[in-house]
Amino acid sequence: MWCDATVASTCGVGGTPGDVNSCALRCLPNLCAGDLGAGDLLMTELMVDPSEGGADCEWIELYNTTDQVIELRGLLLVDGETPNLYRSPNLVEGSVQPRDYALIMNDASSCQATCMPAVAASWLQHASLNNSGDTLTLASGDLIVDQVVYDRPPVDGVSLQLDIDQNQWCVSSAVNPSCPGERSTPLAPSICHP
Repeated sequence: MWCDATVASTCGVGGTPGDVNSCALRCLPNLCAGDLGAGDLLMTELMVDPSEGGADCEWIELYNTTDQVIELRGLLLVDGETPNLYRSPNLVEGSVQPRDYALIMNDASSCQATCMPAVAASWLQHASLNNSGDTLTLASGDLIVDQVVYDRPPVDGVSLQLDIDQNQWCVSSAVNPSCPGERSTPLAPSICHP
């Protein structure tokens, strides 16, 4: 059986030249795609219709629920009710620190927003945050790490966010201090008020 190479020290291109082959991409001390379980990474905020920059500037906030750094390389973000999980991974860089947040963006190199947030990676293909609503799936191979179904936010520049403590999605009411034209809380906990 053919499989991804094992990487023993860091996530990246590697293999086991001269050694016995073993399957499943794993890395230490960080967690890679092959190490993840369901819920290790959560999608906690979605900017599906940014106030400026268009689709290139769409972003998703990820939260690492583990006590180890998670490398994003090898993960797949797709949209649609019946996602095709057998596409090639579209996250090829970046990481999320333990119990912390990171942002991924549709295409950070093409985003022309004046207040673009700092992002860890771009997904570039296989996913679009449809303004009318969609299903987003973050996967490692055929394992669904997290999946979110959302409806349209009320206006441009307003994010949808997950209050982890309440396990509840809501529309952001907080003004982003680095982008006053948007209501979002990138890289910070979300709070949904009843």
